[in-house]
Amino acid sequence: MPTEDIQVDSTACSFRKGILLLRRRYGLVLASLLPVAFCLQSLFVYVLTDTLDSFQIVFMLTPVYMICTFLLLLYARVRPPLDYRNYLWLLGSGSTQATNTCLFTLSLSYLPVGDSVTVMYTAAIQVGFFSRIILKEPLRLFDVLFALLALAGVIFIARPPFLFRSNDQTSYNNVTIYGVVFALFGSSTLALYSVFNRKLSFSWGK
Repeated sequence: MPTEDIQVDSTACSFRKGILLLRRRYGLVLASLLPVAFCLQSLFVYVLTDTLDSFQIVFMLTPVYMICTFLLLLYARVRPPLDYRNYLWLLGSGSTQATNTCLFTLSLSYLPVGDSVTVMYTAAIQVGFFSRIILKEPLRLFDVLFALLALAGVIFIARPPFLFRSNDQTSYNNVTIYGVVFALFGSSTLALYSVFNRKLSFSWGK
C-alpha cells in the first residue's frame, strides 16, 4: 500500500476516534461550553440594560428560550413524561428559571456584569444544600467550606458600610445593595433550578 494511502487511513482513523471520544464526553463538552454561552448572554443583556427596561429584556428572551428548547426536544426526540409527578418538577424547573432570568436581568441594572455573575454563581455552592434538603444527597465538608468562601466573596463585592467604611454612601445605596440582593436571590433560584433538573434526570420516563 502506498505511503500516502496509509497516511490518509491513519488520519481518518484518528478523526473517527476523535468523534467517538467527543460523543462519549458529550456532557462534559456541553458543560464546558455553558460558561461561555452564559458569559455572552450576560454581556448581551448588560448592553441592553442601557436602553431597555429589565422586564422588556426578559419578555424578549422568553420566546428565544422557548424556540431553542422546542428545537432541541425535536432533535433529541424527547417523549413527554409518563409520570404526572414529573410535570410538577417541570413546573418548578420552569418557574425557577423564569424567576432567575428576571432577577439576573434586574441585578445587571445595578451591578457591573462581572460582579453580578460572580454573585450569581454562588448557586454552585447552594446546590449542595438544596440537594441535601430536596434530594437527600450527602453534604460534604468541602461543600460547607466552599459555601463559607463564597459568602466571603459576596461580602467583598457588596462591601456593606458596617464592615467597610466609605464616604460615598449614596453610590453604595443606589448601585450596589439592590444588585447584590437581586443576584443573591437569583443564585438561589438557579440552584433550585439545577436541583429540579437533577430530579427530573432520575425520574423521567419511569
